[in-house]
Order: sequence, then C-alpha cells, then structure tokens
Amino acid sequence: MRLYQKNFEDNNLAATFGHMFLYAFLFLIPADGLVHPSLHIGAIVYISLISAAKLYLNFFGKDKSWERIAGWALIEMSALFWATLYIAEIMFSPTLNHYIIILFLWLTGVSYVAAFALYRNPPLNYTFSTTMLLVPAVFTPFYLEELKLPLVLLLILSFLVHAFYSHMHYKSWLQFLAEKKRADRFASELVKANRKLKVALNEAEEATRMKGDFIATVSHEIRTPMNGILGMSSLIQETNLDEEQQEFVSMIQSSADTLLTIINDILDFSKLEAGKLGVERVSFNLFKYLNETGVIFGETAAAKSLTFELVLPVEFEANVIGDPVRVRQILTNLVGNAIKFTLDGFVRLSVKIIATTDDSIMARFKIEDTGIGIDAISLDTIFERFTQADASTTRKFGGTGLGLAITKELVELMDGTIEVESYPGTGTIFYVNIPFKLDHDKISVDDGANNDEMMQSIKQLMAGKKIILAEDNTINQKVASMMLKKTHCAIDVASDGEEAVNMVAKNDYDLVFMDIQMPALSGVEATAKIRSMQKGNKYLPIIAMTANAMKGDREKYIDAGMDDYISKPFKQENLFNFLSKWRS
Repeated sequence: MRLYQKNFEDNNLAATFGHMFLYAFLFLIPADGLVHPSLHIGAIVYISLISAAKLYLNFFGKDKSWERIAGWALIEMSALFWATLYIAEIMFSPTLNHYIIILFLWLTGVSYVAAFALYRNPPLNYTFSTTMLLVPAVFTPFYLEELKLPLVLLLILSFLVHAFYSHMHYKSWLQFLAEKKRADRFASELVKANRKLKVALNEAEEATRMKGDFIATVSHEIRTPMNGILGMSSLIQETNLDEEQQEFVSMIQSSADTLLTIINDILDFSKLEAGKLGVERVSFNLFKYLNETGVIFGETAAAKSLTFELVLPVEFEANVIGDPVRVRQILTNLVGNAIKFTLDGFVRLSVKIIATTDDSIMARFKIEDTGIGIDAISLDTIFERFTQADASTTRKFGGTGLGLAITKELVELMDGTIEVESYPGTGTIFYVNIPFKLDHDKISVDDGANNDEMMQSIKQLMAGKKIILAEDNTINQKVASMMLKKTHCAIDVASDGEEAVNMVAKNDYDLVFMDIQMPALSGVEATAKIRSMQKGNKYLPIIAMTANAMKGDREKYIDAGMDDYISKPFKQENLFNFLSKWRS
C-alpha cells in the first residue's frame, strides 16, 4: 500500500513540474503566432493557479477524499486547457504554429506520467486521456492544413498505448489489494497464533518451574534420610562385625550408593533442562587424580571378579585447568556402566594425549570392556534420555537411562566429543576427547597427603575445638556428631535455628555447621542473627550443611552470610576432606 501511495505522490509531483516546465515554453512562442495574444497571458495565470493548487495538495494534503477529488480535477483541468489551446490554434491561426504542435507533443508524453497517478480510478483516467488525446485527434483533420494524418495517427496510437498502460496498472492494483487482504488475514491469524504460543510458552515455563521446584523438594526430602543411611552404614562398618554382618552392611551401603546415583542423575537431568548445569575451571593434576579414582574402580571391579586396568602416560606430569568433579562424573558413569554390564573379563581405562600446544592439551579417554555389548540399531539412541539399549537391561541391571545422556551433555559442556563402538557379545569401547588448558604454575588442588596423614592432621587441628551442629533431624544429628567426634573436637547440637543462635550467644565456638530448613528459625535467618551479634567480635565461620543441591544454592547461602557449603548426603571421607580444606 505504501509503495503504491508513494508512486501516486511521485508521479503526481513529476506531472506538475513537467507541466510547469512546458508552460514556461509559452513565453518563447511569438505573440503573433497566436490568434488571440491575450491567451498568452491568460494561459500563464491559469496554469500557475492550477500548479500551485496541485503542489499544495501534494505537499500539505492529508489524502482525504475531497483532496483526492480536487487533485484529479486539477489534472483534468490541465488536460482541458491544453486541448483547448491546441484546438484554438489549429482553428483560428492563419498559419500553422509549429511551436504549439511541438509543445503539445511533448505534453502528451508528460501526460502519461500525470495519468499514472490516476490508475486507481479508471473512469477518470480514461476521461483524462480522451480529453487530452482523442478530442484533439477529432478536430485535427478538419482544421489542420499540414501533417494532419500523421498527427491524428500519433494521437490515436498514444491513446491506445495509454489505455493499455492504465489497464495493466489497474489490474496490478487489484492484485495488490487481493494480496494485501490475504496478507492482512494471514497477519491476523499469525497474531492469534502468536498469542496462543505465548500462552503455551508461559504455561510450559510455569510447568518447567514447578517441575524444577518439585524435583528440588523431592531431592531435599530424599537426601535427608539418605544422609542417615549412608552415614550410619559407614559408621557400622568401622565396628566389630562378623562376616555375615559385614556382608549385610556392605549390601546396604551398595544399595544406598545406587539410590544416591539415581537421585543425582535426576537432579543433573533437571539442571540440564533448566540450563543450570555448568563446569568449573580449577587447577589439578589430571593423572594423579585418575590414579586415585582408579582405586575406587578397581575395588568395584574386584567385587565382581573382574580385572580393572588403568593405563596412563607416565611422561606427562603437568597440571591442567578443568573441572575434576565433572571429569570424575563422566568416567564414573562410563566405567561404572562397563563394570555393570560386564559379567567376566576386564574393564580398561586408558588415557592418551593426542594433541598438544603451548597452552593446552587434548586428552583421549578410552573405556573398553568385554561386556554384553550394544547392537548397531541401539547405538543411535543410547545417548537419549531415559533410554537403554534393551528394556530388559533396566530390569536386570537397574538404572534410570540418564547416565549416558548426562555424560554426553557434560562432555559437550567441556567442549569435548564422545563416540562409541560396540558389538553384541564382544564388548564396548567409548572414546571421550576433552581439551584442557595447561597450568604452567603447577598448582595442585591437594597437598599430596595420604588419608592417614590427612586424618592425623585434622585430629591435631581440631583437637579441643568447639563445633556447633544445628540440625533438626535426629538421625542426621547422630551421624554428623559421631563423624565429627573422630576428629577429637567438642560437639554441641542445636535442634533448630533459634537454639543455635542462643548457644552462639552464650558460648565461644570455632565453627558452625548449619542446616537450612529448620523450625523456629531457618539456617539463613539464624546466620543473619549470628552475624549481627558478631559485629566487632571474633569471626565465626558458618558452613551450610543441607540437602538442597540445586545449582545456585551454594552461591545463595554464601550471599546470605555463610562461608561454605556441603551437601547431603555426605560420607565420612567427604566430611574429613571438607574439614581439611578449613583446617587453617
């Protein structure tokens, strides 16, 4: 519509200026060439008035109905003037005035431009062309002495060309209107569809938020008793048990570990869907870390009478920058699956540096087994969520079908790739390529102390220290207290946040482990009160000890005034490792 409107305005303006230019030629026509010299001055005045009116409408008009009618009328008046001037000359001039004839022929061409502005009104368009071309053609053979036939033919041909030209533009205009109507209808339907999509998107986002809240709540509620199960089974194993009892406790521990893995998989899946699963960038010794992790894999494989092999390049000792926790999670998923699906034979984890630069390396992790294998059809779907190669494997071996999907997402988050080769009955090979930045300062995240040395160091540090444990769950109170007492520290237990605040006000403590969801006062509220009481006094470190394990929880609690965060469920070695971090 705007394009056609612009064409209308541009051509109307061009016609006005074109006519004014040709009107100026009237000054060049000798006065004696006109039958009535007074027509010379009258023409100038008449045309000037018409042109002024047309220019006003073109520049200042609002495209109202009366303005359009006035514009078309002025164009028709211009045509009538020139036709009258031409007819007057050939009727009353004693000799042919060639100036007038040439000027009129020029004007005919300009009139096409003027007529273009009328294409949306066919009757007025044809009235204009008839007045401008056919009427002079009718008078020419009767009054013109010279060149009458060529000029008549020229005028008639011009009329036909103009009629065809106008018809084509009017047809295009009608097609445009039809397309515009259809486009307007589609646009209206699109607006309605967009409204529906927006509503659906809002509903989907709300459903996703509710699902995330549900998973976070369920995770918290499950992790709280899980902490008691894992903690108590770990403590029982350190007591004097006969062989059968030791076996029973090991089964409890194994089942609890499996359940915790499932919970973590579901939680990681929720984080992936929400785009909240990230990776850290810390310095660590990759192969030292793999050696420690390999010990765990070896014990797991030995329990199934499998051989576990760890093959590392001995020549590489530099530290790298990456996420050791996510690397362990990837390898635990892949090696854990290899052990789970291998009934006899071996599981091998080999690592090779396949590319190096001055600042980075590309490490290839190869996990191979002699297990049940995967058929070619299932290979295309094993990285999909809630999918396993065969539905019967879920019943026989367990699992959520999320492990490989999460593994693939983690590998890609670390800018790596993962591939798989497998043959049923022969075994499976996974290839994982992960890039790492080199840490030339070789700063390791651990001090190289073994577990015994670390335990002795913790005992020496924590001996005589007073710790307050704010925890409302009785079982978790017992678990954490018994673990902490092994460090030779003094433990006081508060059953809610308010009690914890009162105890801090009356006693001098060295460290606080603070649960988050407690009656009376939450852990966050209790922390705020403790911080307000401590202004100018000895600073008291407060550690969040909670089953809330969603991404962002740690940052939220630190922003609330706490110093660090440990998530439930935790094992004894996790707690001791955490204390070693805070031993200074």
